[in-house]
Amino acid sequence: MTAILRKVVFLILIFVFTIAAEAEIFKENQNHCVAWKTKKRMFLVSSVEPIGISCSPEVDLRLGDHNRLQLWVEVETKSFKSGEQERDQEVVKILGEKIVLRTDDIDQDVWRSFYKKPKGQLEMILEIKERKHPIKADYQIKFPEKAGVGKPIVVSGQVKTKFSTLDIEPPSVGGGLVASVKDHLVLYYRFSMEKIEGVDVLMSSKSK
Repeated sequence: MTAILRKVVFLILIFVFTIAAEAEIFKENQNHCVAWKTKKRMFLVSSVEPIGISCSPEVDLRLGDHNRLQLWVEVETKSFKSGEQERDQEVVKILGEKIVLRTDDIDQDVWRSFYKKPKGQLEMILEIKERKHPIKADYQIKFPEKAGVGKPIVVSGQVKTKFSTLDIEPPSVGGGLVASVKDHLVLYYRFSMEKIEGVDVLMSSKSK
């Protein structure tokens, strides 16, 4: 197998496993959903990957100057549920009351160009405790095979980062002997296009 072919196969596997991970996390929920996932070591031996999910984020396309649009995603951290109440409370302490993921104001023609490029990366700003961090969000747009009621256009993807990149100290228990979180953080998201507030501005312009 040539080096180029191996690289193509590798990229395809990453794409397939990413889609599978998102589908498993959100269980085909039709609402907007955001999730965090990290890696934790227990008693210096076993490794687990805790996940916290919120299916109540605010997702808007906000109209700015010169008819540009800004994607704004806001999540109350108390809405994340991981199956452990103490961990959920710790997440609020670490991330603050809310996190915001947003773009700059972008021309509507640029937003519409994403329909022709359903996979890629989008430069965004991740705001945590009023600190702003530039990040790149992988995205993909999935169109229904057949148009119709109950078959939304779905936008999904992930942001890979580190706690240290966000100026956050990974939490630990017992000085790391009992449990320690690795310097690893992934944010997953999935939005239903027609449920994004303000998307009608973009869709109506597209149809003209």
